[in-house]
Amino acid sequence: MSIPLDTTPTFYDPTDGRVQTFAACKTMEEYCPKTTPIQWHKGSGEDYLKAEPHLLLLPFHEALKLSQEADAKRYKAGQVKEITEERYDEALNCLPPVNWVRNENSSSFQISENITGILCAYYIRIGERYFTVNEEMLTSHDDLIKLTKGQVKGL
Repeated sequence: MSIPLDTTPTFYDPTDGRVQTFAACKTMEEYCPKTTPIQWHKGSGEDYLKAEPHLLLLPFHEALKLSQEADAKRYKAGQVKEITEERYDEALNCLPPVNWVRNENSSSFQISENITGILCAYYIRIGERYFTVNEEMLTSHDDLIKLTKGQVKGL
C-alpha cells in the first residue's frame, strides 16, 4: 500500500463521513473499475461499489475535506463549553499537555492525543473560569482566548 496522493481515487462513505479505502492508482483518469486493484479488498472497484453502493468515488483531497468537515460537525468543533476547575486539572494531569501557555490571567493547553487527524481537545482558563473546546491542532493561545471570549458572555 502506498500513501494516497491528492488525486488518488478514494472511496468515501457520506453516511458516516469516513474514507473507506483507495484505488491502487494515482489519478481518477488511471482508475478502471474492472481492473484497478482496491486497497483492503480482493475484488475490483466495480465489485466494491456493488457491495457498498452508498460510497462515493472521489479524488483523495475531496474525500479528506468531506471527512474533516464531518469530524468537525461530529465533535462540535469550535463550540466552547464551560467546565469545572476539577475537570481542567484532570485533563492537565491525564496526558502530557501540548502547547501549554500560562500567564497571570489565562492559560491553555491541548491534550497530546488528537481526537481525529486534525482536531484536538483544548482546555482554557480565563481568570477563575474554565472551558474546553475541540479545535484544529496548533490553534494559538490567543485564538483560543478570542474564541472563548466571543462565545461566553461576561469574560
